Amino acid sequence: MVILLASISSATLGLLVGTIIKPSQVAAMFPGFLIPLVFLGSVFFSWNTLHVTPIIQVLVLLNPLVYVNEALRAILTPQLPHMSLFISIIGILISILIMGYWGRKRFIKMAVGN
Repeated sequence: MVILLASISSATLGLLVGTIIKPSQVAAMFPGFLIPLVFLGSVFFSWNTLHVTPIIQVLVLLNPLVYVNEALRAILTPQLPHMSLFISIIGILISILIMGYWGRKRFIKMAVGN
């Protein structure tokens, strides 16, 4: 279930970013968007380990990748510190709704030509 939700979340993020970034600016997307998304997405560390920097710990909650990685960490390595699986899944669902709404709205606007 988490992998399916992660796929949908990634698709909605791709839709949103695809409607914001112009094709000529794709190369600039990597250092300005994707690298911070990955490095602050709890890929290399647990969200709980950010307790020493509380401001960053709160700010990374805007990153949908945090919830995906924490949910996978909770399932695959339950003995390690992780965010609650319930909170992770709620975070993924909220990110799907927000990014899906804005991505769909922007895509329809671009397709219609307004």
